[in-house]
Amino acid sequence: MSFDQLKDLGGSNHLLETVEEIDHAFERVDLHVGERLITAGAPAIYAFFPLRGVVSVVSATTAGDTVEIGAVGREGVAGGLAALAGARSPVELVVQVSGAAIRTDRTTLLKTFETSDVVRERTVSFFHHLMSQIAQSAVCNRFHTGDRRLARWLLTVTDRAGIDTIPVTHEFASFMVGGGRPRVSAAMDHLRRAGLIAYQRGEVTILSRDGLADAACECYEALKQLS
Repeated sequence: MSFDQLKDLGGSNHLLETVEEIDHAFERVDLHVGERLITAGAPAIYAFFPLRGVVSVVSATTAGDTVEIGAVGREGVAGGLAALAGARSPVELVVQVSGAAIRTDRTTLLKTFETSDVVRERTVSFFHHLMSQIAQSAVCNRFHTGDRRLARWLLTVTDRAGIDTIPVTHEFASFMVGGGRPRVSAAMDHLRRAGLIAYQRGEVTILSRDGLADAACECYEALKQLS
């Protein structure tokens, strides 16, 4: 199967755009909101190249507290580093926005790197950007308020998803942003009352991207400049 044929089944991925023929070990899979593609400590058997949707890179404490430290859309690959290393994943991969992805194992990923200089170079560049996300998230989660972190997170998710309305419950937002559900609910209400977002029936719609960017911490612009 050619990549164009597989792409026609739902979206595209920047890293794989130049691949002319898809190995049989590449498999299209659906992504569902809240689905855990891998749990922390588990062997990273697969890497996921999103065609549509967004996958979160989530870190957790032994007590179960969680926070997102990175996000991957169709610009990159989720779980790629651990899969390439044949290692256990230090993080969880959780689907933020439903969609589809191309899933592949370590052997096929290594083979693709060996046969395509473009895929290898693009992937290395993406890994650098993902590490930048993680580094910026460490600063953000330590020093910035819940309102500003939530605004940054909503912008980041919708940027990667390419849409302004995404499914988000207060519980899921607290899982991603950290700080507990009551604080995230208060932050969500503050952004809604400011006219920056609309929230109903488990969906958030961004009403003013410029206004939300002003409300977000500097991490949003800092990461955009690194893209």
